Amino acid sequence: LLGGLAAAVLVFALGARHGLAAQRFVLAGVAVAFAFRALIEVVMLTADPIDGLRAQVWLIGTLAGRGWSEAAWIAGTLAVLLPVLLWAGWALRSSALDDDTARGIGLRPVARRMGLAGTGVLAAAMVTAQVGAVDFVALVAPQVARRLVRAERPPLLCAALLGALLLVLADLGARRLLAPTQLPAGVLTAAIGGPYLIFVLLRTRGRRS
Repeated sequence: LLGGLAAAVLVFALGARHGLAAQRFVLAGVAVAFAFRALIEVVMLTADPIDGLRAQVWLIGTLAGRGWSEAAWIAGTLAVLLPVLLWAGWALRSSALDDDTARGIGLRPVARRMGLAGTGVLAAAMVTAQVGAVDFVALVAPQVARRLVRAERPPLLCAALLGALLLVLADLGARRLLAPTQLPAGVLTAAIGGPYLIFVLLRTRGRRS
């Protein structure tokens, strides 16, 4: 959790100029991600082999061995963040506006982006602390939800439910496909999410052409 917050502070510090412009914000995130990835590799290489193997499984993300205590932490986090999440669902409706238009109707785009990003960091960091870094769920679920409801912006509740469903199905498949060998759920989410995002990018590029 502290690592996620520290990474967010660094990204904000690097991308805060020019009103958190999208390109600068994304580049700052990529740079911080690579820096922390290098730090993780150093820690894993110098750690005890068994601890390093456990860390590697955690980095992929798995529900194996997780129970009610982890669920209670996540549920408590969501309960505390519920008012903020309700605000985030409303704020996402106007997030597509450019800065000048947003200011013209009385909104503060920079403060809104920081609030949305901070909420996402807190929720994602708490979940990651409990089940590991499960890849692609947060990228795939909103895209599928947007297409299901045919909305311009991803609906928050629908995306959350689809993300939960995707993770549960990936965990079930990871346990059954190569039984008795059990794979981390993050392996299947990456196997599903990667090709799907490539398909979305190619489809979007074809439409623009």
